[in-house]
Amino acid sequence: ASAFARNVLDDTQNTTLYFYSLIVLIRETIVILCISLFVFASNPKTSLFIIIIFLIVILIYYFLINKKIFYFGVKDLSLRKEQISELIKSFDSIDIIKIFNKESFFIKNFQNLNVEKEKNQLYMNYLSKLPRLLLEITSVFILIFLIYYFTYRNENIEEFLSYIVLLAIAVVRFIPAFNAITGALVDMKRTEVSIERIKSILKEKYNQLQVESKTTNENFKIINN
Repeated sequence: ASAFARNVLDDTQNTTLYFYSLIVLIRETIVILCISLFVFASNPKTSLFIIIIFLIVILIYYFLINKKIFYFGVKDLSLRKEQISELIKSFDSIDIIKIFNKESFFIKNFQNLNVEKEKNQLYMNYLSKLPRLLLEITSVFILIFLIYYFTYRNENIEEFLSYIVLLAIAVVRFIPAFNAITGALVDMKRTEVSIERIKSILKEKYNQLQVESKTTNENFKIINN
């Protein structure tokens, strides 16, 4: 019963986070598309190059840590399960614990689980914040490269400055948007274990209903005959 309650609680929280992250992913993608079209109209080739660079950075980051994120998500659920299990055991055995003075043993076990869970959470938070740093570094290199590129080609100074200013303004909004997208992808991957579990339960229930429906139809035919 306790395991079932834990699964329901965890899966409910994770499913909510999953769909919230999906909404954020869609919203920020639309924002990036709108800004990209605006910047693209000013200088199509350069803008396309910049957008591709940002996308490459995000995709490389996501695919490199994809399995790690899923691992930390599964571990987080496992540690929460152990925490609840320890609490239930301590409450169920509270009389025996007091008789044999084993309070420190259970407290130490629970503290160790808390420390392990905090470490796991720290890793997940680190992975979710890393994209912003990568995108900021990428933006600085892109701006430096563009300044060098336009200067080397002796472009019109007014057009060059107007595009750089426009690009800088766009990047100010690009970075939070791309960061939100990578954060949403991280959260979706981290909570994927709950989504898969819910899909499995729903599939099992669907198959069960199909069997029951088939049995009911067969019984109905027998009665009619």
